[in-house]
Amino acid sequence: PEYLEKFVEQRRAKQIWIRGIWVEKKDVSIYPASEEHLRKIRYAPEWFSVPVSFYIYKNKVAFISSAEESFGAVIESTDFTTTLRSWFELLWLGSKAK
Repeated sequence: PEYLEKFVEQRRAKQIWIRGIWVEKKDVSIYPASEEHLRKIRYAPEWFSVPVSFYIYKNKVAFISSAEESFGAVIESTDFTTTLRSWFELLWLGSKAK
């Protein structure tokens, strides 16, 4: 939690907005969508299963697994990043705001 708080502070200081897609059934009250937090959130249907999170930045994609499996990886690839950005945009359009 402390690392995450520091990371969010640094991101906000640099005025970096993020967009996230959460599954409807998941409680994200600790990560509110707001201008103050520079965060936009949409919700995918409850049946959508996403046990591994991914973060896209520049030409890199970082994967963070569930606590149960506990792994992370970063892939640096323009083609791979472009592909995942396209998938994210498609899911963003198909998700809903609350």
